[in-house]
Amino acid sequence: MLVRKQQTYTLIDDEDQVVKEKKTSASESRKSDKRKRRFRKQSEQSDDSDQEDSRNVRRKVSEDEDDGSESEEERVRDQKERQELEQHLRDLDTARTRKLTEQKLSKKEQEEALRRANALKKDDLHSLRKVSRQEYLKKREHKKLEELRDEIEDEQYLFSGEKLTETELREFRYKKELYDLVKKRR
Repeated sequence: MLVRKQQTYTLIDDEDQVVKEKKTSASESRKSDKRKRRFRKQSEQSDDSDQEDSRNVRRKVSEDEDDGSESEEERVRDQKERQELEQHLRDLDTARTRKLTEQKLSKKEQEEALRRANALKKDDLHSLRKVSRQEYLKKREHKKLEELRDEIEDEQYLFSGEKLTETELREFRYKKELYDLVKKRR
């Protein structure tokens, strides 16, 4: 709507141009008179064209007023579409974030949650503590076993060509024997 309105405006010629007169010879004054006369003729013609332009502008403005209701409807329709799009984007965004935050539980975790829920219903905290302790000990045993294996590998890599003292050899054999026994037991 503003674009149409701006297009109706045009530049206006400056009618109040001041012509500097030089007081010189008579011929120059005649030339300036001719210029003035021509200027007057041009200004009369420009007045006519200005009147025509103003009529055209009035016609365009009246046409724009008719288009005003249509443009208002378009504007309202655009706003509704924009709001619907924004709502749709928000819905998609929330759906995607839910998918990221909601992680599915594995069978083991589901069983654990079910067992805990049942135990809490029965107020059987003692059995929960026992189960938790057993799980902790299994995890700790596995972790210590990995640490022992890493130590053995490090010593073999670092001291394979070196001559070790008797105590270092005893410690190395002890670690290796312990690791082998635990592996056999599993």
